[in-house]
Amino acid sequence: GPLMRAVGEDGELSALAGKYAQLLLPGLWGWALLWALQPWLQCHGVVRVQTLTAGLTAALHPCLLALLTRRLGLRGAALAESISNCVSFLLLLLAAGCTPLRRALPWARPSRASVARLLDFLRLRLPGAVVMV
Repeated sequence: GPLMRAVGEDGELSALAGKYAQLLLPGLWGWALLWALQPWLQCHGVVRVQTLTAGLTAALHPCLLALLTRRLGLRGAALAESISNCVSFLLLLLAAGCTPLRRALPWARPSRASVARLLDFLRLRLPGAVVMV
């Protein structure tokens, strides 16, 4: 809202954009997990599954958008986006856990060394994550 007004956008549009951004916050975890899982799968050469799940989510999203926007307006649009992100992540996780693919991927428990360096990683990654929001 205020940032858009500062660059000269209409006040009503700025207020609606700020409200929409606030309504997206509850579904942000689905988006964040999706963005963490996708590069990991890409590193292991799993691309077709990502294409399939993205296609399924892309087919579902307009239906959710039409249904929820008609009933809830701006809240429905944000809810449809959040649901689509969560469904996309869950489909990708489910596909990654399926049998032939599961055997090919390294599913390991975190080691002590990786957990010990977690705070260093978060110190580096957290500012970037804040910028993305």
